[in-house]
Amino acid sequence: MNIKEYKSIKQLRSNEQNEKIFGAIYGQGEGRQGKSYAIPTTEGFVKLKDAVDTFITYAAAHQDTHFLVTPVGCGVAGFTPYDVAPLFKPCIRMENVSLPKSFWDILGLKM
Repeated sequence: MNIKEYKSIKQLRSNEQNEKIFGAIYGQGEGRQGKSYAIPTTEGFVKLKDAVDTFITYAAAHQDTHFLVTPVGCGVAGFTPYDVAPLFKPCIRMENVSLPKSFWDILGLKM
Protein backbone atom coordinates (compact mmCIF):
# COMPACT_ATOMS: atom_id res chain seq x y z
CA MET A 1 0.00 0.00 0.00
CA ASN A 2 1.43 3.38 -0.95
CA ILE A 3 0.97 6.60 1.03
CA LYS A 4 -1.78 7.87 -1.28
CA GLU A 5 -3.82 4.68 -0.79
CA TYR A 6 -3.23 4.87 2.98
CA LYS A 7 -4.45 8.47 3.13
CA SER A 8 -7.53 7.56 1.06
CA ILE A 9 -8.42 4.69 3.40
CA LYS A 10 -7.78 6.85 6.46
CA GLN A 11 -10.01 9.61 5.05
CA LEU A 12 -12.75 7.11 4.17
CA ARG A 13 -12.76 5.74 7.72
CA SER A 14 -12.82 9.27 9.11
CA ASN A 15 -15.75 10.17 6.85
CA GLU A 16 -17.66 7.04 7.87
CA GLN A 17 -17.07 7.82 11.55
CA ASN A 18 -18.24 11.41 11.09
CA GLU A 19 -21.39 10.21 9.35
CA LYS A 20 -22.25 7.66 12.06
CA ILE A 21 -21.35 9.67 15.16
CA PHE A 22 -21.87 13.28 14.18
CA GLY A 23 -24.48 13.10 11.43
CA ALA A 24 -22.23 14.41 8.66
CA ILE A 25 -23.85 14.17 5.24
CA TYR A 26 -21.80 12.67 2.42
CA GLY A 27 -21.41 15.16 -0.41
CA GLN A 28 -22.27 18.21 1.70
CA GLY A 29 -18.84 19.76 2.02
CA GLU A 30 -19.68 22.90 3.95
CA GLY A 31 -21.98 24.04 6.71
CA ARG A 32 -24.03 22.59 9.54
CA GLN A 33 -25.21 19.00 9.28
CA GLY A 34 -26.37 16.91 12.23
CA LYS A 35 -23.97 17.44 15.12
CA SER A 36 -21.19 18.60 12.82
CA TYR A 37 -20.08 21.59 10.79
CA ALA A 38 -18.20 20.84 7.56
CA ILE A 39 -15.29 23.02 6.45
CA PRO A 40 -13.93 22.23 2.97
CA THR A 41 -10.17 21.73 2.98
CA THR A 42 -9.13 20.45 -0.44
CA GLU A 43 -10.13 23.40 -2.61
CA GLY A 44 -7.15 25.60 -1.73
CA PHE A 45 -6.19 27.93 1.07
CA VAL A 46 -8.37 30.87 -0.02
CA LYS A 47 -11.49 28.66 0.06
CA LEU A 48 -10.42 27.25 3.43
CA LYS A 49 -10.01 30.76 4.86
CA ASP A 50 -13.42 31.83 3.54
CA ALA A 51 -15.03 28.70 4.99
CA VAL A 52 -13.39 29.26 8.39
CA ASP A 53 -14.63 32.86 8.38
CA THR A 54 -18.15 31.59 7.62
CA PHE A 55 -17.85 29.03 10.43
CA ILE A 56 -16.75 31.70 12.91
CA THR A 57 -19.75 33.85 11.99
CA TYR A 58 -22.04 30.83 12.38
CA ALA A 59 -20.55 29.83 15.74
CA ALA A 60 -20.86 33.39 17.04
CA ALA A 61 -24.54 33.41 16.09
CA HIS A 62 -25.17 30.01 17.75
CA GLN A 63 -23.79 30.44 21.26
CA ASP A 64 -26.05 27.63 22.49
CA THR A 65 -24.08 25.10 20.42
CA HIS A 66 -20.58 23.93 21.35
CA PHE A 67 -18.14 23.31 18.49
CA LEU A 68 -15.21 20.94 18.93
CA VAL A 69 -12.74 21.91 16.19
CA THR A 70 -10.34 19.26 14.90
CA PRO A 71 -7.01 20.15 13.23
CA VAL A 72 -9.02 20.87 10.08
CA GLY A 73 -6.99 20.82 6.87
CA CYS A 74 -3.97 19.25 8.54
CA GLY A 75 -4.44 15.77 7.12
CA VAL A 76 -5.26 14.87 3.54
CA ALA A 77 -5.41 18.54 2.47
CA GLY A 78 -1.73 18.91 3.36
CA PHE A 79 -1.81 22.11 5.40
CA THR A 80 0.04 22.35 8.70
CA PRO A 81 -1.26 23.68 12.01
CA TYR A 82 1.01 26.69 11.38
CA ASP A 83 -1.01 27.42 8.23
CA VAL A 84 -4.46 26.88 9.71
CA ALA A 85 -4.33 27.90 13.39
CA PRO A 86 -4.16 31.66 12.70
CA LEU A 87 -7.44 31.43 10.78
CA PHE A 88 -9.14 30.42 14.04
CA LYS A 89 -7.66 33.21 16.16
CA PRO A 90 -11.05 34.96 16.52
CA CYS A 91 -12.29 31.80 18.30
CA ILE A 92 -9.92 32.33 21.22
CA ARG A 93 -12.52 34.27 23.18
CA MET A 94 -15.52 32.23 22.06
CA GLU A 95 -16.69 30.01 24.91
CA ASN A 96 -18.61 27.72 22.57
CA VAL A 97 -15.60 26.83 20.38
CA SER A 98 -12.86 24.42 21.51
CA LEU A 99 -9.69 24.45 19.44
CA PRO A 100 -7.16 21.61 19.25
CA LYS A 101 -4.06 21.87 21.43
CA SER A 102 -1.85 22.16 18.34
CA PHE A 103 -3.69 25.37 17.40
CA TRP A 104 -3.45 26.78 20.93
CA ASP A 105 0.29 26.09 20.95
CA ILE A 106 0.78 27.99 17.70
CA LEU A 107 -1.40 30.88 18.80
CA GLY A 108 0.87 31.18 21.85
CA LEU A 109 -1.83 30.53 24.40
CA LYS A 110 -2.10 27.98 27.17
CA MET A 111 -5.09 25.69 27.32
